[in-house]
Parts: sequence; C-alpha cells; structure tokens
Amino acid sequence: MICLASKLPILQVGSQQIRGYDTAWLHRAIIDGLTGAGIEDTKIANDIYQGVLYYLQNDCPWSLLKIEDLYEKVRNLMGKVGLESVKSHIPVYSPEIRISVAEVLVNLQCPMELALIKSLHDEITELKGYGAERIVLEGIHEAVSTLMPAKRWTKKKQFLHDEIASLGEV
Repeated sequence: MICLASKLPILQVGSQQIRGYDTAWLHRAIIDGLTGAGIEDTKIANDIYQGVLYYLQNDCPWSLLKIEDLYEKVRNLMGKVGLESVKSHIPVYSPEIRISVAEVLVNLQCPMELALIKSLHDEITELKGYGAERIVLEGIHEAVSTLMPAKRWTKKKQFLHDEIASLGEV
C-alpha cells in the first residue's frame, strides 16, 4: 500500500514501518554527503533531492521500501550524475520513528519491567544503526499501568515511566 498523503512508499527502518513521513532527513543526507566529499556548492543537492523524491512518488515500484535500499538508490544516482566521490560520504539518516510501548509490551512473551526495558533498548539501538535521530515512545503511561495495575499513580510507577521515557531520548 502506498502512503497516500504524500504518495511515498512505506519506509522500512529496521523492524519499524513508517508511513506519512517528511523527507527533510533525506535532503540533509544529500547535502551532508556533498559537503563530506568536499563539494562546497551544494545547490545541486536540491536537484538530486527533487529527483529522488519524484522517483519515490511516481516511479518507485515498491509499496514498501527498506531504508538501506533507498540509500543504495541515492548512491547509484550520485554515480550516474558524475558525483562518484560523494557515494561514500552520504550519511544514513531516517525520519522520526514512533514506537508504541504498549504494543511492545503486548508482544513480549514475558511481560515484565526488565523485559520491556530490554526489548525497547534493543529496538532503539537497532534503529540508531539506521540513522534514527528522533524516536518517540508512545503509550508509556498505559504500558506502565498494565505492568503495575494499582489504581493510584505511585512513585514506583513514575520511576518506571521516566526510565522508559529516557530510552527514547536519542
């Protein structure tokens, strides 16, 4: 399925599938690649970015695109336009990623505090490897309430909430 709002394919970043993303991170990666290769005049970055965006919105045959495949396409494009030296300088960035903590908790075989924190930590570490700079953890309150089903919000619950929230601060 195509991400209808922007006609962009769904982007696979690690185990996360992202819909409705902006593409400023991709433009920044192209500029940083040019700069890293010693090209001071980055005006061509806009043309390359627009070309990649056009491809994604109009010609991309996949409804689900892995981020590593996207960057391979960008690197190949650099070679085709005579910027071979830029290919190895393109950093990997990704759009903002949202993780449902409640969903991670539901998918755990052993829904305990330490298992949840380890699972989130592992997933966030993986996402950082794909260039994730902004990871938003959603549903923390609900997940903590599921793990600790007391009626009142306690200091222990708040501590766990804060511990989980700090994992998302990339």
